[in-house]
Amino acid sequence: ADSELAHDRLVVQELDAFFHREWLRSLFGVAVDRLRVSCESNGRAARFRIFERYDLADEDAMRPTYAALAGELGVSITDVTNELAAARRDFRRGG
Repeated sequence: ADSELAHDRLVVQELDAFFHREWLRSLFGVAVDRLRVSCESNGRAARFRIFERYDLADEDAMRPTYAALAGELGVSITDVTNELAAARRDFRRGG
């Protein structure tokens, strides 16, 4: 009986951990969507693009440098730095 209870507790803990991860993933996705919509509606699509390309890169190896982003978007490296800082600030506020 003790081993069954221990197993049941482990299963519940695993389900709780799974639910928590999925809940966090969902919240993150909502925040990203809000930021995208906010940037697009305020004429700041490039801000979201910088945030997306840099902060949402799947792997560090895929993350472009500030210089590469600047060249890609035709802006200065300082603009990339400023837009990324603003996007992060907006993201923390929820879009």
